[in-house]
Amino acid sequence: MAYRTPAVITLLVLALLSRGANAETTSDPPLKAPRDGVSLHKPTALPGYSLIAPLNSTSTYLVDMDGRVVHQWKSDFTPALSAYLLENGHLLRPAAQRGGGFGGPGAGGRIQEFDWDGELVWDYSFAGSKLRPHHDICPLPNGNVLVVASDPKTAEESLAMGRRAELVTEQLLPDCILEIKPTGPTTGEIVWRWRAWDHLVQDADPLKPGYGDVSEHPELIDVNFSTAMMDRMMQDPAQLAKLRSLGYVGGGTAADKPAGGEAKQRESGRDPQPDDQRPGHDGHGPRGGDWMHVNSVAYNQKLDQIMISVHEFSEVWIIDHSTTTKEAAAHSGGKSGRGGDLLYRWGNPRVYRSGSNVDQRLFAQHCAHWIADGLPGAGDMLVFNNGLGRQDGAYSSVDQIVLPLNRQGLYDKEEYLAYGPTEAKWTFHDPAKSDFYSMMISGAQRLSNGNTFVCSGAQAMLFEVTPDNEVVWVLKVPGGGMGGPGEMRPGQLVPEFLARDLAISDEQQSTILKLQTKVDAKLETLLSDDQRKSLQQPPMLGFAGPGGPRAPGGGPGAPGGRRGFQPPTIGEVIPRFVLAGLDLNEDQTEELQQLQRQVDQQLAAVWTDKQKATLQEMEQRFAGGPANGPLGGFGPPPGMRPRGGDRQGRPDRGGPGGRGGGPGGVFRVYRYGMDYAAFAGKDLAPRKLLTEEMAPASEPSQRGPGQRPSN
Repeated sequence: MAYRTPAVITLLVLALLSRGANAETTSDPPLKAPRDGVSLHKPTALPGYSLIAPLNSTSTYLVDMDGRVVHQWKSDFTPALSAYLLENGHLLRPAAQRGGGFGGPGAGGRIQEFDWDGELVWDYSFAGSKLRPHHDICPLPNGNVLVVASDPKTAEESLAMGRRAELVTEQLLPDCILEIKPTGPTTGEIVWRWRAWDHLVQDADPLKPGYGDVSEHPELIDVNFSTAMMDRMMQDPAQLAKLRSLGYVGGGTAADKPAGGEAKQRESGRDPQPDDQRPGHDGHGPRGGDWMHVNSVAYNQKLDQIMISVHEFSEVWIIDHSTTTKEAAAHSGGKSGRGGDLLYRWGNPRVYRSGSNVDQRLFAQHCAHWIADGLPGAGDMLVFNNGLGRQDGAYSSVDQIVLPLNRQGLYDKEEYLAYGPTEAKWTFHDPAKSDFYSMMISGAQRLSNGNTFVCSGAQAMLFEVTPDNEVVWVLKVPGGGMGGPGEMRPGQLVPEFLARDLAISDEQQSTILKLQTKVDAKLETLLSDDQRKSLQQPPMLGFAGPGGPRAPGGGPGAPGGRRGFQPPTIGEVIPRFVLAGLDLNEDQTEELQQLQRQVDQQLAAVWTDKQKATLQEMEQRFAGGPANGPLGGFGPPPGMRPRGGDRQGRPDRGGPGGRGGGPGGVFRVYRYGMDYAAFAGKDLAPRKLLTEEMAPASEPSQRGPGQRPSN
């Protein structure tokens, strides 16, 4: 045995340490709180480049297997929410355009296409349209684009179609699928449309359209099925803060609101109307109207069919694309002979009354699509199963489903039974279930080597897993993930995440901090020990609705004392939802009212005219609390963008994340193989690590072993 000197042994140890991210073994579970950047890279991972579009960032990154940026595109907008690298090297990306009624979870407003060099070659805006694009698009082989959009309906329209009165909101948001043909640099034509609203069934009123037995019509959509999952989250400030930290609500442009009045605002695609007058806001029902919340759209060219993921129903639907628009609104026509009716649905048979909770297989899923021809599992469905509300605990999985496709291009179903199958062909979840859980967004992709590429969006964690469920590659988007509502505490005059939307200056911040100190000192003497404890441990936040929590001691609301909860607002000394539980005496109440008047007066002198307008918009969004609250959430007000970058080359550091900001979550990520057509003749020389590219200018990047600084 050869003798090794201490120096040689030292070098060997250092060499082993330097392998770090490329090590084939790891002492910790690979998905347990991985560090930023690449933390695992085994030889069995498929070489290629990953396209990453952080939700709070205006930049889209192409990253190699070592976590180095090889290319980057800059936009004036954050994504809404997907991004695709086309075979010609162009980036196709929906954009989060704020204003004009474009608000709410995953809201878009325009579609942009950039060439490889970053030049904007197509910029299609939905400004002025009743339709509200959101979440996803899908490029088609003919150059057209499929778009998910909501098509708002009034309370009267909902009632007319048989929706039960207790479920009716001021606006209901059924979804539609559009096919848009680009016709010029800023123009496009809707050449095909499918609307869920044309395929309804109801058993509430025999005198209204679509009356029938829901269980006998699985091809139709029960207008009275409702879970309100997203509405409840939007109406709970704690959950809403988390959604904002992801970039799931909020976002928009990096530029300020244009000056020059309403004309210029409309020219820029922003609607000067206050949000409470826009579609989808000010719902009067017990919950909002985010009825379907379709979050992905996919296309199968061989079948000429479309697959959509319906979050609120925890179902995946397949429809016929071979129809004309007229046939898509009917119940016959197209290759299937069934018009726009559902050809297949899977995930939650209780929706069409063919099963119960124990038969549910999908839980708020995302990214449902066919595995492409030529890949292992071709023709099967791959879906990211988020796991929200899963009976055996909160964890995510990726599921591969064998579709019951027959030779006629239709889907077999036994009479009186739910669509099959009953179980997944292949599934992945982490042995420590809590290590892999994304309650929303996220996606999965089958790779050519049989591995599956996964984006756990709320964790901002990307990983590759083999068919044997071995994790072979992990990348954590620097600083990304879902932040909590820790920035917001009762008694805080200006919560940090709202302060960013107001673009508060250093001088203003100093004034606000001094005022906050005075308020805290006053409350210390004004409140008793028990009251101060109650202030720091407020009641659970929830929406005001039937069965919802009541304010301690009653309080304003509907008959029966239903709590009319209102979120805390800027400048509020003690939030209203906490106040009722403090049981203040008359003297305390009078002193608190006097203190509130002083705070109002002093803060009014702090704000600029622009900030005052922004505050007014926020109040309009919150008017009436969640019982009558907005469907879209407050988000950055039109024209207000947290610190971030833009196409003019200013640094992009993301938008509000958890504490201190960050890139937020990642909706979906695609891995493109080394031989992908888009890369032919392109310069893919690695540059900075993603951890360095996305690090705030004032903070050094956190490099792991083996991650060298760029030259």
